[in-house]
Amino acid sequence: MATFARSAFNVKAYSDIRPVFPQAFFTLVYGYHANAGKLNGAKAEFKRCVDLGCGTGQATTILAEKFDEVIGVEPSGPMVDRATKLLQEIKENSKPASVPDKIRYVKSAAEELSFLEDGSVDMVTASQAAHWFDYSRLWPEVGRVLKPNGTVAFWGYGEMRLPKHPSLARLITEFTHGPELDPCWEQPGRSIVEALLDPIPSPGAPFDASTEQRVKFSGDYLPLSEVPKPEPVILTKELDWHGLETYARTFSALHTYWEKHPEDKERPDGDFAVRWVQKMKKAIIEDGGDADKVTVEWPAGLLLVKKAS
Repeated sequence: MATFARSAFNVKAYSDIRPVFPQAFFTLVYGYHANAGKLNGAKAEFKRCVDLGCGTGQATTILAEKFDEVIGVEPSGPMVDRATKLLQEIKENSKPASVPDKIRYVKSAAEELSFLEDGSVDMVTASQAAHWFDYSRLWPEVGRVLKPNGTVAFWGYGEMRLPKHPSLARLITEFTHGPELDPCWEQPGRSIVEALLDPIPSPGAPFDASTEQRVKFSGDYLPLSEVPKPEPVILTKELDWHGLETYARTFSALHTYWEKHPEDKERPDGDFAVRWVQKMKKAIIEDGGDADKVTVEWPAGLLLVKKAS
């Protein structure tokens, strides 16, 4: 995604404000890796994981708590620089200190994994990046590097929701898909993530089609027949108004809009992000909400599949 590679993009704000999947979600993924392996008569291992489109390493560092080695792959230089800096901070300030030593970052496209040997990876993951991949190239490359019975786990979240103020969903749609931003989303990526990864094509050989699972953590936003039980909506964050504005400023479409309309940043009533947050704040307070903060949820999708054993 070109926006995230630009020097003007605030990668620190991105890493600070974007939601992170909780440990319970990773436990679910690890369980699939281990238990699906048993079905094929093979033992799943947790030696090497490759995290594609890793960004600033939010998921990469969590994966390193489970795997012996995690390689974060990211095409954006600024993202890799930020991930490396955060890794050093973890090493200096956190425990277990061994986690950063398990991680290395490689600046590369997800579809180009020539630095990895054939059949050398136990799991390939992607967190909020799978909607950008070229699957005509990605599936063969992932199939090459995975071990027999290795797992692919791709996940991502869709458009934000206001669980305490469902009637205000229209204001989110006005922001993300109004006449200003809607033409600025890079497609088909945006449509894929909003559909919770459903449009991603299933892989062919050497993957085992019988192991493919697609799970939605969608709360009340999809028909009940499509909601896995007892899994809840798993991404929730409480944001103050500055936090909501910061989150809005991480939208790639907003940066594309400002490139086309730089005059928007000079408006006396605030730029597009400021004006939207002011409108949201007013509407939420009028709807009986908190004057200082708002609860945000993101429905999420998960794609799981294994290489044949």
